[in-house]
Amino acid sequence: MYVKGMTWKSCAIGIRVKLKRLKFVDTKRYKSGLDMDVKTQLLTLALKPGQKPDDKLVAKSIYDAGYIPVEWYSMEKGKLKAHAYPKLKKWVSNP
Repeated sequence: MYVKGMTWKSCAIGIRVKLKRLKFVDTKRYKSGLDMDVKTQLLTLALKPGQKPDDKLVAKSIYDAGYIPVEWYSMEKGKLKAHAYPKLKKWVSNP
């Protein structure tokens, strides 16, 4: 997925803390279930076998960590397809 603002390695800490808590994340893969490339601002989330991600929960967790979830990707019929996350107003936590 593309995470706007994830430009430093230290950014990964907050995102990793939020996402590794999700029940469908396989924390035994990558580094606590996430592979991050700050040069491209791309994040790969490892899923437990047979699990599907909750896209709304992933987006909210990224936003709560202080970053902007822009889009996520899937392989469909052998091709990479981009999916935009809904408007950010939906992800803002109530104080």
